[in-house]
Amino acid sequence: MSSLRDGVAVTDSLMSEIGLRSGDKILAVNGEPVPYFEDLAAKILIGSKTIDVEREGKKMTVNVPVNLIGKLVESRRKKAYMFTKRVPSYVGEYDKKFKMDTMGGYKAGLRKWIW
Repeated sequence: MSSLRDGVAVTDSLMSEIGLRSGDKILAVNGEPVPYFEDLAAKILIGSKTIDVEREGKKMTVNVPVNLIGKLVESRRKKAYMFTKRVPSYVGEYDKKFKMDTMGGYKAGLRKWIW
C-alpha cells in the first residue's frame, strides 16, 4: 500500500483500542504485505494476529486480539468502515512545480489569504 503516502485514517474506535492510529502506514498483516487498500479490512478480520505499521518514521507491531470480530459485531453494527484513506488538508501556497491550470483548488479560485 505504498500509494497511501499519508497512511490510513482510523474511523472505528475498536481499531484505536487495539493500537492503530490515524496516519499509520500499514506495512503488513501477519508478516505479509497487503498490496491493495481495498483488501486491508478483510486481511485484518480473517485470522490476523499482527499488523506491522510505520508510525512517525518508526516501525512497530500491533497485536490483534483473538476476539476482534466478536468485538466489532457487538460495538459497531452501523459502521461500515474501519479505516479510510487519509487525505491531509493543506493550507498555503501552491507548489510552483505543478501546472497551476491543472490544480483543482487553483481552478476553483482558492488562493492564499494575505492579511
